[in-house]
Amino acid sequence: KNTLFNFQTQICDWKNFVTCTDLSCDGGSPPTAPPPTNPPPTNPPPTNPPPTNPPPTPTSTPGQCCPTGYTGLRPYNDCKDYYHCVNGVVTGPTYSCAGGTLFDFNIQSCNWKRSVTCADMSCS
Repeated sequence: KNTLFNFQTQICDWKNFVTCTDLSCDGGSPPTAPPPTNPPPTNPPPTNPPPTNPPPTPTSTPGQCCPTGYTGLRPYNDCKDYYHCVNGVVTGPTYSCAGGTLFDFNIQSCNWKRSVTCADMSCS
């Protein structure tokens, strides 16, 4: 009831801290807004075909393989490391788990050694 909108601070404030300009802060009618201006016409964006992602670049490290169509992570080097598969193709480098951890296929992440049972995930 005793506050007015303070344009400078963008909050309601005590009347004695507000300096009103170009409008009546005591309940008078607000100033009229200038007529809207129409933005200049814009050209439609060019119609380019959507970009296509290139197929994954296969990597070849002995003992690494991916089941057909599989996307996810797979253990390597007795679960000390892991690698990435995309749609059945090994992609990217081999990653190592931090000391004291092994790759846990079930959670797709490195986990404490005591919590991991490293399964043989051979390529055959």
